[in-house]
This record gives sequence, structure tokens and C-alpha cells, in this order.
Amino acid sequence: GGARGFIPLKGRNIGVETPTYRGITSEEVGWAFSPTAPKIAFTLAEVLITLGIIGVVAAMTLPGLIANYKKHEIAVRLKASYSILSQMLTRAQADYGDPVHWDFNSVYGSQGGMENSLKRIESLVQKYFIPYLTNIQDHRIATLAEAGYPVYHLADGSVDAHNLNDLNKRHYVIEFSNGTTVFVYVDSAVGFGTTNIILYIDVNGKKNPNVFGKDTFFAKINSKTGRLEFYGAGVGKDDLIESCKTRNIVCGALIMHDGWEITRDYPINIK
Repeated sequence: GGARGFIPLKGRNIGVETPTYRGITSEEVGWAFSPTAPKIAFTLAEVLITLGIIGVVAAMTLPGLIANYKKHEIAVRLKASYSILSQMLTRAQADYGDPVHWDFNSVYGSQGGMENSLKRIESLVQKYFIPYLTNIQDHRIATLAEAGYPVYHLADGSVDAHNLNDLNKRHYVIEFSNGTTVFVYVDSAVGFGTTNIILYIDVNGKKNPNVFGKDTFFAKINSKTGRLEFYGAGVGKDDLIESCKTRNIVCGALIMHDGWEITRDYPINIK
């Protein structure tokens, strides 16, 4: 009953292969996915094994990545502290000349006693340091406990941290805006031509570990040379490594020697 010349094709095989692809079938209503076709999926065991492998790889690599980040952070902060103190020294020298001409003799003066000595150290720091530093917290003369700082250690765990922990010894305590703290003292060689202004530099202040060679370093301003330098400056690398390992006193010089990096042969474990 159709129009002349028109042959209905419904239900007839006209020589064209019915397309199929992974369960896709040709139906009168159009194309559709077969609900009974097999699907690709991971089993629970496969998922657990994959997660376990990822966990093992992470456990092996993350500690190293974290340690490398900490080493980089410490070296960067130490370099920044050195730069701040160097600029301070340069500006003070512009006003007062080289440190050899600074008023070191007044540190101990004619009146003896620790209290008078500390007052003179305070006067010296306030004259040559404080005016040339910005954005600092000035704790003035204080012990570690008075300034709110913990006990310091050497890398072997001992508390013989180059006299910094001496409860009877006060230092001039300066805290930078980034948290770095500098403890200032003048050594006992005043009057003997070898006066040094001692600087204990803790690159992250009150935060752990508070250990020499890890986050705390030993520097000085030499009154003869007029230079800010880490103890051990100018010494060969092999000697720096050995001394850093045994006494932790020259570790800052070692980091500076290596281009402000804590390299693979650094003798103190930082993690």
C-alpha cells in the first residue's frame, strides 16, 4: 500500500553489515549501549596493591625531599643574616671608621665587675649596631631564659654550646623580623689586641632544633680586619668539614665556602 516505486526497508537485509562495537547494537530505536556488555575495572586487590606501592615510594622519597628543603632554607636564612649584619657593619664603619677604632676599651673600662662590663657592652651595641638595623626586637642584655630562648646544644647532644647556655652569662639579644636571633658578646681578649665581637646567629630563633651546625652558627666581627666572618673563614674545606663535625664551631664558614649551600658532604645530619 505504499507509494509507487517505494519499497519499505524496515526489517529487510539490504546487504549492509550491522555495526557493532563493544556491545553497541543497532536497534530500531537507534544506537544504545548493551547493559550486559563486559566492563573494564580494577579489583579491590589491585587498588590496594597500587596504593601500597605509592606508599612505599613516598616513604622512600619524602624524607629526602624534606631534608633537602630544610637544608636549602637554613642556607638561605644564614646568607640573609650575613647580608643584614654586613650592611650594618658597612654603615657603622662609614660613621665611625673600622672597628679597630671603635671604643672597645670602654667595654671593660677602669671599673671591674661583670655588671659594669655588661653595661658597657650594651652601650657598644647600641652605638654601633642598633642604629643601623631596622625592623628588630631589641631584647637588650639578657640571659637565654630572660629572653625566652631554650637551651642550646651541640650536634652530639651535649649542652656545652660554646658558653651560650651559661646561666650567669648575659648577651645582647637582637631578634630580626624574620625570626632570626643574634646573641652579641665581646670576648675576654679585650686589651690584648685580639678583640672580637662574638655573634651567635640562630637562623630560626626560638624554633627547634637550636643546635650548633643545624640552625645556629658562630661568627665574629674582627676588630683588626674590620670584617664580619664566620669562625674558620679562610681554612681549607677538608679542615672545615672535620672541625664542623667535631666542634660545630666553623659550620657557617663551611656553608659559605660551598656557595651558601649545605652540600652532600656536610658532616651534620639535618632532617
